[in-house]
Order: sequence, then structure tokens, then C-alpha cells
Amino acid sequence: MQKQNLVFIIKTLTISADKIGFFRSLLEACDNLAILTTVDEKQGLVALRYPEGNTVEVEEMLGALPDHLTLVPVDVQRYH
Repeated sequence: MQKQNLVFIIKTLTISADKIGFFRSLLEACDNLAILTTVDEKQGLVALRYPEGNTVEVEEMLGALPDHLTLVPVDVQRYH
């Protein structure tokens, strides 16, 4: 049996610090589509981690966020 290498995406974003908990709740409500880690709470810097196979769903979810939840992309990395 051949071992499958999973590729994960780590998308670093900024968000208003007071909205981090709300954003995390939205992700949890989407069957944990991605994992949110707070990198720097004061600066609103967060990292969104998800398998590459979830990219379409994650992008759709990000595009459907309420207007008051503004996310600013900082960086995107792929890990094997």
C-alpha cells in the first residue's frame, strides 16, 4: 500500500481582535472545516490551517462571511 502525503494550507490573516472568537465559532459550526490558531491577539493575527482538499470549501466560506468580519490575507503556505 502506497503512503499518501497530505498537503496542508496555512493561511495567515488579520482580523479585528474582538472578532477572533466569533470567527472561531463560525469555523466550528462548519464541521471544523479548518483550524484557527491565534498568533498575536493584540494585532488580530491568526493562522487558518486546513487540508488542501478543503480549499474550495474554505474559500467559499470566507467569501460568505458577514460584512462586519473583515479578513485581510497576510501569507499562504503549503506544507507536506
